[in-house]
Amino acid sequence: MQRFNIALIPVDENLQLLFQSISQKYFGKHHDQYLLANGALAHVTLCQFYAEDKDGALAAFQSFSAKKNINITIRNYNIRSGRAPHIGFFWTEFVVDKTPTLLQMQAKCFSHLAAMGHESLTAIDTYAPHITLARLGQHMEIRPSEDIPYGVPLAFRPVVGPSTENGVLQNSF
Repeated sequence: MQRFNIALIPVDENLQLLFQSISQKYFGKHHDQYLLANGALAHVTLCQFYAEDKDGALAAFQSFSAKKNINITIRNYNIRSGRAPHIGFFWTEFVVDKTPTLLQMQAKCFSHLAAMGHESLTAIDTYAPHITLARLGQHMEIRPSEDIPYGVPLAFRPVVGPSTENGVLQNSF
């Protein structure tokens, strides 16, 4: 079984490049198995799941009727402690608003995957939408200083792609 992610990525490629640049600039020397580099995509996860192969993941994505572009609003920057199995690590992220549209899309994705026979690894009741920049082995008081578009609706589009065990969306298809 392979791990996949149905996620939302920025429509504007410049925004994708901004997130990758921030991740590499501030955390490139400090990350531990998660960094937006080498083709990794900045994203907001809807659901991570396992499928037999790319064709199975693609079929689940293509039949997901709720996929559409939506606006995502970045609320703030955060560093949080990891939970099992990431205890002892720290995640750097941009927290995004939990809008009704986003929550409905995530819940529909969860239900759709279940109907297709896939178990989603992203539970509805604990869903915390964010854009991960890096996983760190120690807490750091680093705050990106770039002009981040906080509080502004940004267009994101749904994709599916392979994911590492730590949630790095490696590419999309």
